[in-house]
Amino acid sequence: IREKAGQHLLDKAVGLESEEDFLSPGFTLPNIRSIEKTAKEITSVFAKAGINKSTLSLSLPAACVRLFFLNFEKVSPSREDMTELIHWQINKQLPKKDFPAVITYQVIDSQPDSDNRLMVVVANKNIVDQYLACLSAIKMKVNRVEVNFLAAYNCFEEYLQSEDNYLFIYSDYDATNLLFFSDGKPVFYHRIDLGGRDYQLSIAQKKNISLTQANSMKQSELFFPNQNSTDPLIMENFSLIKEINEKLFKNIYDSMRYFLNNQPQCQINKVFLCGSGLAFSNVDLFGKNFLSTDCQRLPSELTNITSKIDLNYYSAAIGAAIGEV
Repeated sequence: IREKAGQHLLDKAVGLESEEDFLSPGFTLPNIRSIEKTAKEITSVFAKAGINKSTLSLSLPAACVRLFFLNFEKVSPSREDMTELIHWQINKQLPKKDFPAVITYQVIDSQPDSDNRLMVVVANKNIVDQYLACLSAIKMKVNRVEVNFLAAYNCFEEYLQSEDNYLFIYSDYDATNLLFFSDGKPVFYHRIDLGGRDYQLSIAQKKNISLTQANSMKQSELFFPNQNSTDPLIMENFSLIKEINEKLFKNIYDSMRYFLNNQPQCQINKVFLCGSGLAFSNVDLFGKNFLSTDCQRLPSELTNITSKIDLNYYSAAIGAAIGEV
């Protein structure tokens, strides 16, 4: 991705498709099974796509981090001092006393005569170092590290800036991430450990095909009927994912009810969907009916990003690339 006259131009994009799971995203245990194998696979994918950049932005899986919303009466101008205060406040919620936490934060609400509201992201330094070591092995320099669902939001931030009370959903291979907004500001986050891989597994098992074939089928065929559709092929495809799909949307529905019950002053006027995990045509229509809330799949094209590729598949990567340092 490159910038020209204030416009972001997406030149090339490629996904790593393999029957082998190279990553096991998590907060405490090593994420990359083999740095050597993973580095070799990334090199191969880049070469096939003709990508020869020496710097990149890294978008970490959501399972690698913990996100907190904290209140502070005052925010120190020193980020070092503020980081120490945050660490003290969340220390009991970390796995162990000497946990190697990497802490970043953003002030999301600051009003006179009230507490400052911070959104805090905590990562495990050992895990981050593992990802950096993998990229260093192929002589890639990382100039920015983001979290995938926040990076995906960054991709669509300009499109969403006129919205006030909504739920932003980013679904990738491993998980579905829910970020709730009130008055245009994030106020609550929840992760559901179901994603695109679960859809692929369901298709692969019921069709007796490989995961790669299931992913190709997921991308090329229709799975969700529209209101008037009785197409037997679509209905058959829908039956392949019906169980896992209802499980995911039941989790989303329960999360929405939990949020509204615990924050009665808030509301959800619209649900926005993005990410490869839920990259199905008509999935927003299903979501609207299941969640009883206006539901919209975020657009595949944006005015500030020029691309011939559906942005939903690469929204986290794009958001990490165009985000501020």
